[in-house]
Amino acid sequence: MKQARTPLVLLIGFLGSGKTTLLEKLLPVLGGMGRRPHVILNDYKNADVDSARLAALTDLVEPIHGSCVCCDSRDELFDALERVPEEEGTMVLVEANGTTDALELVELLAMDRRAGRFSPPVQVSTVDANRWQRRLWHNRLERSQLVTAGLAWVTRVDEVKPERRDQVVAALEKMGAEIYHGEVAPLAERLGSMDAPRAVVESHGDDCECCGGHGHGHHHHSDHHFASAERSLPPVVDRDALVSLVAEMPDEVVRVKGVCFFEDGGAPHLFQRVEGERKPTVIPLEVQPQTGPVMVLIGARLPMEEIDAQLATLAAVEAAD
Repeated sequence: MKQARTPLVLLIGFLGSGKTTLLEKLLPVLGGMGRRPHVILNDYKNADVDSARLAALTDLVEPIHGSCVCCDSRDELFDALERVPEEEGTMVLVEANGTTDALELVELLAMDRRAGRFSPPVQVSTVDANRWQRRLWHNRLERSQLVTAGLAWVTRVDEVKPERRDQVVAALEKMGAEIYHGEVAPLAERLGSMDAPRAVVESHGDDCECCGGHGHGHHHHSDHHFASAERSLPPVVDRDALVSLVAEMPDEVVRVKGVCFFEDGGAPHLFQRVEGERKPTVIPLEVQPQTGPVMVLIGARLPMEEIDAQLATLAAVEAAD
């Protein structure tokens, strides 16, 4: 029987949106569920301060100093992940700094084999209900941090009027996030069961606990809640068929990246499609990749049944001699 991979949670949100406060609430609840949460904190200057703040809740806290973990501190991140014990009940929560490029971090963890013993990342974004999209020139960054978020924790809800709360929740739901605020237990339960076999969960309708009973019940709990997914490809594929398939991926797929071999033989090729584009770029590789033919898909709420049906049409072809 294949060993389950260690769950990996990314906690991403703009500066001051309540990431560490959420951790303070989550850790004891996860511990009570039998989980052993291992926390990795990334911040420019406050990593030691925040790690001391969480030390009373778990002894498995590791600070990473310096810049964003998706850029200059990526090796430190993988070193920290390597030190995570492979024990039953372990899960990793990475709190990224407030200016993190979420899409780049998800892609890094999805593509780098050093993260191979961990599950595809699940992203939780913290959103300040009072300041959401009121950050002037930082609004674009704040929105971009939600692109790969399957789950969103809304903070300072009690400080805003109900109309503002509903406006923020509606905006986040439109972006595909599953919304939580108020009591932390429903979010902890969602995270604590994330490595369990996928099951269809009935909608809670107007009494959905994950929105504190406020009636925002459209969360699609049976959807793929990871921020990325990986699928193997046939050993050799038709170039035009692959390009067409990638171009026709559902809108929920923000980025596609992978390695394949074409029917004309020769070098392996890297293909990728970035946000805002439909047609992928295809580039020959000069070295043999460490992985076989594979496709990595990135985005929140990926409709995997639809994607798998598309991939099933990508038939293997014979390579040229």
